[in-house]
Amino acid sequence: MSGMFEINCPHCKGLISDEEALSCHFCGHSLGRASGGFIGAMRGAGIKWIWITLVLIIAVVMIATMF
Repeated sequence: MSGMFEINCPHCKGLISDEEALSCHFCGHSLGRASGGFIGAMRGAGIKWIWITLVLIIAVVMIATMF
């Protein structure tokens, strides 16, 4: 069947049958899957990169409004 999906948690070895799960239902640790795209990368990144991105956006907007 194509609907059967199972993965073992690398931390607690629990069996996860949800194919969209990013973290273990039992222990909460990451299953090591990254959600795709820029937004997914930003979500997984530290707060430092969010602040850097915000500062860069504000700087570009300020420079654009000068012209």
